[in-house]
Amino acid sequence: MSSDKKLLDEPKIDLYIAVLEREKLLMEQLLEIQRDKKPLIVLAKPEELDKVNMREGVLVSDLEKTEGARFKLQKDLAAVLGIESEALTAQLLYLVLSEQYPEKAGRLQETSAGIQRSVTSIKELNEENHQLLETALEYISEMQWMLTGDEGAGTYSGSGDMDSKPPPPRIKIIDAKA
Repeated sequence: MSSDKKLLDEPKIDLYIAVLEREKLLMEQLLEIQRDKKPLIVLAKPEELDKVNMREGVLVSDLEKTEGARFKLQKDLAAVLGIESEALTAQLLYLVLSEQYPEKAGRLQETSAGIQRSVTSIKELNEENHQLLETALEYISEMQWMLTGDEGAGTYSGSGDMDSKPPPPRIKIIDAKA
């Protein structure tokens, strides 16, 4: 690193890494929640799923606050380096720390990698859980139609628009008058 770069404030670096570690912990807790949801969806336990969703909401709120603190610290660190905060990536900060505070660089890299692993796993589990929920809703809709012939409120696409495709032909088991 060139000598014209300013030295980053060590307490601010420690605080930044501590905030990242807090984010990592929250992401790991969110990952556990995603894992907890799967059996509740499969076993059709909406009350328990609702409780898990509430816990998730509290964690997401805490994560948003923690990210806000991280963004502020990132902005301060970027200003010292003379760059925009958006340009201060974990990799760039790692390179700077490798020169200025080598003992902190490894901690930053390990924490960042842990966050990335959690994010990837959460995305995968979210997709699986979403598919399970869609399958369950399709089953409920089909059973409703088979029993009553009622199409229900309609089907909506992922964007929230009413699905315009006609339903497939069905065979009604029980007459609605029965």
